[in-house]
Amino acid sequence: MLRKATEPFIGEIEQMPPVYSAIKKDGVALYELARRGVDVELKARKITINSFEIMEIALPVVYFKVICSTGTYIRSLANDFGAALVVVVI
Repeated sequence: MLRKATEPFIGEIEQMPPVYSAIKKDGVALYELARRGVDVELKARKITINSFEIMEIALPVVYFKVICSTGTYIRSLANDFGAALVVVVI
């Protein structure tokens, strides 16, 4: 089930960057705006996941290896992967 859940993430996908990132909005890093409590509208970015391989399963921890394009946020990918698993289990 875990290995199958990686399949939708392989290839070109849209990813939402985290609010605590170095992406700049009007010359200011998003993490600075987030710390100030400023709401910023984020846009999804196209990224490419070439490989998403489950390396070890030691529930509740899953270790994986990803080969991806520049600009990929692994924290966001891990979060999205976890959300996809919740949908699969339910």
